[in-house]
Amino acid sequence: MTVLDAGANVGLIGLRLASRLRSLGGGRVLLVEPIPANAHLIRASIRENGLEPLCEVFEVGLSDKSGSATLLAEGGANRSGNAGLLAPRRFRRGLTPIEIPLRTLDQLASDDGPPGIDLVKIDVEGAELAALRGGIASVTRSRPLIFGEFNPALMERHGGALPQVMDLLGPLGYESFVVTGTRELTRMRPVRGLADVLSAVPERLAPLLSPGASGWSLRASPGDPLPNPARR
Repeated sequence: MTVLDAGANVGLIGLRLASRLRSLGGGRVLLVEPIPANAHLIRASIRENGLEPLCEVFEVGLSDKSGSATLLAEGGANRSGNAGLLAPRRFRRGLTPIEIPLRTLDQLASDDGPPGIDLVKIDVEGAELAALRGGIASVTRSRPLIFGEFNPALMERHGGALPQVMDLLGPLGYESFVVTGTRELTRMRPVRGLADVLSAVPERLAPLLSPGASGWSLRASPGDPLPNPARR
């Protein structure tokens, strides 16, 4: 199994997945994190936990084209923290500009990665639409599960919106679900605030929903009201 962790931060999720894959016999985790301090911490954790055979770190940002950009980071390049390509209104002071290289998900998959990706976890501070557009060939080819944290306010500041992500993935056979509880899925409806969303094609979704297989469940039918998933 191959996992791409886009917006890995300090590796809490990606390294946990790598440890799990090791216990299952092996796999690969590609951790994408543009903040130098965070990438340094990830590499140190990989060494300390003996995960070098499973992990590779890419100190880049993901977008729909390669190039470079200025990242605005809280605490500067030598401290881990939140960052984005645009300054949030409430964090204008204390942000440090960091020049970062940009690559596309398709470039990572073709140049440095395996032929297929099984799971994409994405949390890139509002730039999710551009990142997924830059990976559309890989998504079409591999049809991975896509789990993302989406903040509509941040996406709007990047010129995107969650419905545009659904429009991008829908023609490829994806259905999207809001994660409304512990391993509970609700079919996608308009949401307010921060939302965890799982997008999957039928052949990837079926094993998740098989009784006793993984503990995931489909909570609501299409006509049922959707709880507000906002947590902040």
